[in-house]
Amino acid sequence: MGTEVSILPLDLTEPRRVHATVVKALRHHPPIDLLVNCAGVAHQGRFIESHLQQLETELMTNLLGMYTITRIVARQMMRRRQGHIVNVSSLMGKVAAPSMAIYSATKHAIVGFSQALRAELAPHNIKVTNLMPSLTKTDMVKDMTPFRWVQAARPEQVAKAMVAGIKRGKREILVGWQSHAAVWCDRSLPGCLPR
Repeated sequence: MGTEVSILPLDLTEPRRVHATVVKALRHHPPIDLLVNCAGVAHQGRFIESHLQQLETELMTNLLGMYTITRIVARQMMRRRQGHIVNVSSLMGKVAAPSMAIYSATKHAIVGFSQALRAELAPHNIKVTNLMPSLTKTDMVKDMTPFRWVQAARPEQVAKAMVAGIKRGKREILVGWQSHAAVWCDRSLPGCLPR
């Protein structure tokens, strides 16, 4: 497609290394116009049986990693007075799921972070969008016990929904009819969703 791509493998649980790598990349490449924060991990299981290490991994990857990259890139976007940040939360950022308490908590945090960031960065002509897919067919979910009422989306469906939502200027993008139905049910008929 005539585009040069640089791949920078990062472990988001190491904020100093992330910071150094992203700063170095910004020195050697054109400015970043679009940042998509989509890295995430999840541990499925009853909260009461969870381990501190699982909590730390989810918090470090899902939140601290996003914080580190967003802070660096947002500063560069502010200097240029343009840019777009997409934070990938989840349907579980709106409707929490049993056996996914910690993951749901991190995804709720991303929704709040996106809302606050949107207000802070709007005066600098930077848009912030929150993308909320339901389960997506990725390596992260392949060993999970599926929720009986959720059909996993293909990554291509999520990508198309993101692009369409960005073009329409949407602040929040729910992916698929199941996500829309789940949020509507949770708001209108609390307790109706199987949990």
